Amino acid sequence: MVAASFALAPAAGASNGIGALPAQQIVKKSIAATTTASSVTVSGAIATTSQTVSLHVTSAKGIGFGTFTYNGQTLTVVKTTKHTYFKATQSFWTTAAGATAAQLFANKWVISDAIGSSFASFFDTRQLLRTSNLTTSVFVKTGAATVNGQPAVIVTGHDKTNAASAGKLYVATNGPPYILRLAATTKGTNAGVLNFTNYNQAVHLTVPAHPLNLNSLGSGSQG
Repeated sequence: MVAASFALAPAAGASNGIGALPAQQIVKKSIAATTTASSVTVSGAIATTSQTVSLHVTSAKGIGFGTFTYNGQTLTVVKTTKHTYFKATQSFWTTAAGATAAQLFANKWVISDAIGSSFASFFDTRQLLRTSNLTTSVFVKTGAATVNGQPAVIVTGHDKTNAASAGKLYVATNGPPYILRLAATTKGTNAGVLNFTNYNQAVHLTVPAHPLNLNSLGSGSQG
């Protein structure tokens, strides 16, 4: 149902000088570069106390497509400017909403903007990389690495108001200073690694045909 054509877009070119900047400036500039890119693919996994979520999402300023896997149960998602469409297995629906819902919706495309809101940040880097805690965080440059074949500077940070909140940011040192990897090292409730690839590639969406509209069940409205 979704068509896409893209290839890995390396942060090619001469050194961008980002590695010479103070750590906090690296973070600010990398977030600015990443959130202004026309598109990006984010993939990886996030663990919480209750579940592990794996994802592979290609997005372009709030629209896109991808898959999310919750403890072995996979959802396929298409997000347009108007709606969020997704398709899930019988097992997912049984766990999430019961046997009756599973019989009605398993392996069918549905629209649910309420459920879709939980995916929204993964389709918009401006939400995913929100910067509200920059002023309360401490950042330190902690070395260099190669991420998916691209050289990067590593910045490690933690929130002064929450000692358990910490992570590492890997920023491209060639070409635009894009974020290449975000690794959460938070203790207790959250941990995970997200990789950022395929910057500025064309994103082609195909809207699923004849979805069941859970926004307006009983009204006969679909779209």
